Amino acid sequence: MDPAERTRLSGLLEKRVTFHRGLNELKHALLSTAPNNDAKLVELLSLVQRVVVLLRTRYANPAAWKASVELLRLAEDRAPSDQKQKCSGWFREATTYLDEGDVEGPSPTSLPPGALAAGVEVAAAAAAANLPLEDVLAGAGVGLAGQQAPASHYDDTGPILDDEARRRRIEGGAEASTAAAATEGAPAGQPGRATALQRAQARMAQQSHLQSAILEGIQAVYRGMEAVARGTEAVERELDAVLEALRARAGQPSAPSRPPASRRVVASLPRRLLETEAQLDELGRDTVCPVCTEAFALGDEVQLLPCKPMQHCFHPACVKPWLDSNNSCPVCRTELPTDDLKYEAAKERAAEEEAERRGAANALSHNEFAYL
Repeated sequence: MDPAERTRLSGLLEKRVTFHRGLNELKHALLSTAPNNDAKLVELLSLVQRVVVLLRTRYANPAAWKASVELLRLAEDRAPSDQKQKCSGWFREATTYLDEGDVEGPSPTSLPPGALAAGVEVAAAAAAANLPLEDVLAGAGVGLAGQQAPASHYDDTGPILDDEARRRRIEGGAEASTAAAATEGAPAGQPGRATALQRAQARMAQQSHLQSAILEGIQAVYRGMEAVARGTEAVERELDAVLEALRARAGQPSAPSRPPASRRVVASLPRRLLETEAQLDELGRDTVCPVCTEAFALGDEVQLLPCKPMQHCFHPACVKPWLDSNNSCPVCRTELPTDDLKYEAAKERAAEEEAERRGAANALSHNEFAYL
């Protein structure tokens, strides 16, 4: 595979705005590669592996995973026998991620009959009473979109009752009071009329109690919202004061402590393509990239930094963003030359001053003599 084409595809995959375009071009490259062209397939599969690393570390949105499933399936089909198991693992990981995240809410067509009309009526009543819709729904025990709201709520008498227990308590109290009143006032010899009167009075009392309970629920919601608003305002005032103090203390944003590494030096850093098992054994079977924590495999390209006593190795695409803003190894902080002349001059002055301090510490005092 042409190195320039590989670099171009890698650059498309590294940027969010061109990630999907890079997926499509990589898929076309796999389709256009002959099955017996193992060298090109290995290079393309190394780019597919980089796609998997990017999905794990940068993309939580299922859209990027969905766009990559077809590429991973194609890579599984085209992979050589020695890499087919690894490609199958990538494809299973993507499908498992999508299956776990494929949770959608109920569609409008799945709402119960009459739910839309009931919701419109509740909204109209809330607008007429100049009350927030959420508070009216919470007090009435109805959820948004015609669904049932959470069953439990705080009761003014102390314990938390669900809707069924509250209804039974209200109905029981209303029936007991109305039955006693109707029995005392009913004339003898008219049991049928007394029973009908009792039922009517019981229904009226039950409706009255339910209306009172709804109003109590709305008032409780308002009180809770006011308490939360007061606490939120206090927290916001404290945060504003802290931010003002930090701005006053910081003054203006400071420049980074270290400049980026020299582009010429970064371009000259040695790179190695792992083409044989011997090279992989020399690097270490369990060696991983310190940035993406992905183990190195055949077909990977590694970049070596001049660290001592041992050189640290990275994926070139992983270490490049770090070297674009820092001039040291991410692991051991071994410094690389920079293009910043002021920074380099300051380093030289610091080294000279340190040498002078060491020389002064080792110098003979005025009352000591050196015998040769």
